Amino acid sequence: MKVAVLAGGHSSEHSISLLSARSISEALVQGGHEVSLIGINKEGVWTRLAAVPKREGHSLPVLPHTDTVDFAAHFGECAAEIRTCDVTFPVLHGPFGEDGTVQGLLELLGVAYVGSGVLASAACMDKPTTKAKLESAGIPIPDFTFFELDDDSNESITQAVAYVAESNLSFPMFVKPARGGSSVGMTRVPTAAQLFQAITEASQHDLRIIFEQAIENMREIECGVLVRPNHQGAVASLPSEIKVKPPRLFYDFEAKYLDDSADLIVPAQLDGDITSEIQNMSLQVFDVMGCEGLARIDFFIRGTELLVSEVNTMPGFTEISMYPRMFEASGVTYPQLVDDLVHTAKSRASR
Repeated sequence: MKVAVLAGGHSSEHSISLLSARSISEALVQGGHEVSLIGINKEGVWTRLAAVPKREGHSLPVLPHTDTVDFAAHFGECAAEIRTCDVTFPVLHGPFGEDGTVQGLLELLGVAYVGSGVLASAACMDKPTTKAKLESAGIPIPDFTFFELDDDSNESITQAVAYVAESNLSFPMFVKPARGGSSVGMTRVPTAAQLFQAITEASQHDLRIIFEQAIENMREIECGVLVRPNHQGAVASLPSEIKVKPPRLFYDFEAKYLDDSADLIVPAQLDGDITSEIQNMSLQVFDVMGCEGLARIDFFIRGTELLVSEVNTMPGFTEISMYPRMFEASGVTYPQLVDDLVHTAKSRASR
């Protein structure tokens, strides 16, 4: 098949998208597919790429800045190229790529694409919406609340601080943008004294702010879900575990991509009953949220208590990312995983 791979985007996860897209493109070529690369730089300008830039040491790749460009002409050329492809793989993480915006565009273009549709993508990107849907379905989640700022002024942030003070949450808590990923803009807040600064940081990424109760003495677990082609249905991977090393307090952007301050254990060391419960709940979450193709479900475990943290509809996809590593441990190689996804997308579009 001919597959268009969309890479980059103008979210804070631009570089991670490029890393994922490079790995996916190589796997597609290895699997005998023809690849057409479409890049979106941080200004939102679309362009055809000869190759996806690679990481150089600790420097993450970035598509070149454009000062002046005929946006309409470049976008039209890219859209025309996408329509010549059998499937589009939108390897775009975060807002303006994983939130239903690009999915809506691909629907308008009438092309098959990998991953969830408009509604599920938007709902899973918006953390308060995700939590509300899960809560209404009886799926356990951490206590939370959210607040929408009028702007990022001190006055509006002070109103948010007062709102949280009247909620049932206690410290420590996590403060993060409602629509984002890779822990960008996220802060662990131990006391009320740090709350104003944490909201200020989150507001640089989204005016909708979510406040989530920190779960002490917990384990952080992830589980992948994949829809196999030929109507085989969704399957859950073996779970993995993230163990953050001191002095880091949580799995932030630096721990994920820039240093070795976290141990990634695949598969997680769990007894069979807990593993089965995680896998079954992952499939339930996938269904409740209306996901398609793939997703990564994130959990907290404290003792025998299982809580769903987040749902990621386009998880990181480098060969060392957790999602492909979980399926590797479950017997699905990286090339097979990518091949499954494009064939599932093609068969879904033909139904």
